[in-house]
Amino acid sequence: MTEQQINELAQIVTSYSGIRVSQALVEPMCNYIEQQALLRKLNSEDFFHLLKPGTSELSYLISEITTNETYFFREEKHFDLLKEKIFPAYAGKHLTIWSAACSSGEDAISLYALAKACNVQAKIYASDIDKRELSRFADGLYTKSSFYKDGKKYKTLLETVGCGTFDDTNFRLNKDCFNAISVYEYNLADKLTPPIKKPVDIIFLRNVFIYFNTDVRRAVLRKMVEILPPGGMIFLSVSEIGSLNEDIIPAGMEKINFGSVYFLVKKPHNLQISDSIKIETNILTRLQNRKKEIADRVQIPTAKEVFKEINKYLSERNIKAACEKAYSFIPSLDEKFYRAFFCGYTEKIAGNLTLAQHFYSTAEILHPTFWPAFFYHAMLLKEQNNEIAAKKYFTKCAELLDKYQESGNTEFDFLSESFSPAYFYSICKKNID
Repeated sequence: MTEQQINELAQIVTSYSGIRVSQALVEPMCNYIEQQALLRKLNSEDFFHLLKPGTSELSYLISEITTNETYFFREEKHFDLLKEKIFPAYAGKHLTIWSAACSSGEDAISLYALAKACNVQAKIYASDIDKRELSRFADGLYTKSSFYKDGKKYKTLLETVGCGTFDDTNFRLNKDCFNAISVYEYNLADKLTPPIKKPVDIIFLRNVFIYFNTDVRRAVLRKMVEILPPGGMIFLSVSEIGSLNEDIIPAGMEKINFGSVYFLVKKPHNLQISDSIKIETNILTRLQNRKKEIADRVQIPTAKEVFKEINKYLSERNIKAACEKAYSFIPSLDEKFYRAFFCGYTEKIAGNLTLAQHFYSTAEILHPTFWPAFFYHAMLLKEQNNEIAAKKYFTKCAELLDKYQESGNTEFDFLSESFSPAYFYSICKKNID
């Protein structure tokens, strides 16, 4: 593909889906087009012309360049809050919930199961732009990759409330459960409001804002606030909610928290919570005072400690345990990139190279100066004999490492064990020249 075609396609993707095609996504985008063109016995230019807004070809491309990583009861603190504070207020009553970027459905099913367990008559809507992920949702077969330590305490709930059954390796969703959830294809960047019954009391919109620029984030939230009632809530992922400032949060909404869980709530009219939306009175207090509580400090291992444990498992040739350790790591708000890197690092060793590449790209998006992601990404491409792409990442890594030549150390040294930045810089230069 030519540079002009790449730029044109990036504009199509962004205009259609809102997804910002960063430099880290260009390589997987081009690789996917080359692979698909080869499979269809077309040249890249002919396949390029098939990538039109609204087509399956463009939908599948978007799926390839984004990380559709999700699992049941992900970020379980959100579900703890629902179980302990919010759902009890709706016991025996109706509640409408929208999983707005549902991917293969784990979020929507988790919400349905927990609501049912709490005696809440919840109507669940689930939507996604990705047709392929929605097909996986409809198939209803989930492997162990949909379950991690985070959220594990709720795992048995799926079977208890009748959502499905487990065998030795998989979880099979019951058709009755799938049919109870309204599933449809929907593009968040579409100017039209979603075709769902309003108002919507709770919206789950997690792990999609990392791909949107500020304007798209602002537009999506403005559209959502219109369908929320006073007291309605929006839950984003831990890393995403931390990056939202007053310029993005729509008028009439407030970022508040219960302990370490932050979310957005629509301010009640005249600062009064309606009788039908029974949220605890301390939310009203926060709205009136416009103060933010300090999050509870949770004792979690540092990235350095997690990386040490991962390598310990790898030295014992226990790749499964190393992968589980990487996926279960819950970093602080500004260290989300470490988790993506750890997942890429372990998936690469497990032989899942495409998945590893996606995780490295995610780490690069989350932290554009995080040189280890660019280095390992380059090495992965080199091992696949993709010398041209590898050179780009080696060049980027060398640029990032150049400023550390005099000091001899970087903030990410714990990832390089006993090797100095100069060592990695020399490898990069060797592969560039």
